[in-house]
Amino acid sequence: MKILYTNIRSIRRNFEELEVIAANSQYQIIVLTECWIRNQEENIPRLDNYSIVFVSSNYGKSGGIVIYVKSFLNYEQINIKKILDHDISDEFLYINIKNIKLNVIAIYRHPSTDIKLFFKNLEKLFISKYLNNGNKTILLGDININIMNTTKETEEYKNILKYFDYIILNKEYTFIRKNYRSILDHIMIKSRNLDYFHYQISEHNITDHEIIEISYKIDATDFDVKNSRRLYTKKHKQIY
Repeated sequence: MKILYTNIRSIRRNFEELEVIAANSQYQIIVLTECWIRNQEENIPRLDNYSIVFVSSNYGKSGGIVIYVKSFLNYEQINIKKILDHDISDEFLYINIKNIKLNVIAIYRHPSTDIKLFFKNLEKLFISKYLNNGNKTILLGDININIMNTTKETEEYKNILKYFDYIILNKEYTFIRKNYRSILDHIMIKSRNLDYFHYQISEHNITDHEIIEISYKIDATDFDVKNSRRLYTKKHKQIY
């Protein structure tokens, strides 16, 4: 199964390029941050054969998350407010894909928001019953914490992940602009699930953030026929 992630810096401005990339690769899930979707906005560009889930921006023009999900995947959107009882200044979009037992949490943290509050909400998320539901979990997004730097905040962030047995999967630059390079976009998984997730930086890119492609290996025991929207056939095995 293939997942695409990138910071798209306006889904409308860059949608045609996204369509071309999506058409040339079999992605089952596409996660986009900084889509520039404003409050109450509903006219989001559609991809054929994908369902769409989104959250609008908390930061004016910046922000906004969109997840495209292949139509045969049976998902449930989890209300993040059920989990985070702190003020939510950052953006979280959480779906539970029932027929492959996978939690997908997309995150966008604006660089000007309270990083301490973000850490509190991240801890709250990690201990939530929703995240400890027997599924494998992937968190991904633009966190705006450069893990190449050695700062108090970076070390605290890494320590939180380590405490809850999460690791950052990607180790290569994800943001490149002239002479500045950093790792601002993070793919987070449980360390015990390292054999199930692999990533590569795509040869394509749409903005100054790289496209990250994640492959997810599904155990036969993780495929739930009852929650599948289609029959599990040889054709679908090839999709996975």
